Amino acid sequence: MVVPLRIKFEPEGNTALTSLGLGIELKNTDGAPNGLALKIKQNGVTPITFNAWHDSESLTTSLHPRNLSYSAELVKTGTTLVPGKFSQQVTILVTFQ
Repeated sequence: MVVPLRIKFEPEGNTALTSLGLGIELKNTDGAPNGLALKIKQNGVTPITFNAWHDSESLTTSLHPRNLSYSAELVKTGTTLVPGKFSQQVTILVTFQ
């Protein structure tokens, strides 16, 4: 039996996405843009589009548990970098059919 998994990354709060939805434009705790964007990559290579479902590995009766590898990366947005504290929450939704 094979059960395909789908995964979705949803930014929390009132956040703006970069072009194509591949990054979250980050803001410092005072609400000012800080010139950085948060990007997520599957297996360190494949960029993830936020707010979109992505096919992932499948569950099987013979291969369990499954490890899904994702990494976060900070990149410059092209605007001026502004020092300060920041945080960003992302909800990860997983479904199977």
